[in-house]
Amino acid sequence: MIDPDLPGAPVFRAPDGRLYVDRQAPAVDTLTRWRRLYDPIAVRRRARIVGTLPLLAMVVGYVVGGALGVVVAPLLMPGDDRAVAQLTGVVVGGGVLAVPALFVVAGRDLRPDRRVVVVPDEVVERAPQGASAAAIWRWSTAIADEAAERPTIGYETYVERPPDLARAARATERYSRVYRDYRAAAAELGLPAREPAIELPAEEAQ
Repeated sequence: MIDPDLPGAPVFRAPDGRLYVDRQAPAVDTLTRWRRLYDPIAVRRRARIVGTLPLLAMVVGYVVGGALGVVVAPLLMPGDDRAVAQLTGVVVGGGVLAVPALFVVAGRDLRPDRRVVVVPDEVVERAPQGASAAAIWRWSTAIADEAAERPTIGYETYVERPPDLARAARATERYSRVYRDYRAAAAELGLPAREPAIELPAEEAQ
């Protein structure tokens, strides 16, 4: 069992009362990183930023593209009325930059890093006292990831129509990897592994 109060313990108790582990062992920036990832105020702020970034990117892209269009369009449309050409430039130029900017921002992975994670109760109870921070982090993420998959993986792998087959296959492959890591962590900790949440190939489920 891990005792977080021992000097040099690889885990720490955060202000919310839960135990966490820093993959790189407790460092000078561990608590700062924890606050950025888990403090309720920081989490709400990050959610607001993530929600407004696509709109902001589209607006900026449209403004910049429209400004360029005002200048370039009259040169490309010399026979047209200048006002019409400028209006066309705003519409076309804004769209040319706004849409790609929206997709670029929306496609970015804005999830926080996982250097600091919660230590599940199973790991606290079963991990040997001398376990390293890296090992505790690996066990913690494996157990937490499998638990997070269980509520939805059945829906993701349900096939109602032929087009669902590819999606179900991808979800099954992903869960197979997650379950394999979970099973390995459970074995190292001496935990009885749960049965997989969905039917897996025999070599993955054993």
